[in-house]
Amino acid sequence: MKRVAIVVGQILLLALIGVLGGYLKEWLNLPLPGTLVGMILLFLLLCSGIIKLNWVEQGAAVLIGELLLFFIPSAIGVIQYTQLFGSTGAMLLGVIVTSIVTLLISVTVITLSVMKLRRKGYKLW
Repeated sequence: MKRVAIVVGQILLLALIGVLGGYLKEWLNLPLPGTLVGMILLFLLLCSGIIKLNWVEQGAAVLIGELLLFFIPSAIGVIQYTQLFGSTGAMLLGVIVTSIVTLLISVTVITLSVMKLRRKGYKLW
């Protein structure tokens, strides 16, 4: 029961940072999604040591584990626009595949760079 309370608290902290990102986006009139601003805010808080990794690690792991559930409504929404796929399906598929490959390569390069820095003794956060 204690672990559940910790995970719920960590998810609430992550949600709070996401909401703060939305407010920051509006306040600063940024041309970025509020969720992205929230992720940048979380990154900066982790790098600066204001938030410790173990304060959000378990909650983030649970959210990542359930990530597929968050995409089901989007997938159902896409089904409503089958006529779009008929006319521009190949181009849309190309954009999706290119985006996924770019994302995977970017995450791999960043992860390997961080691992290399940690092996050299740098403490990033």
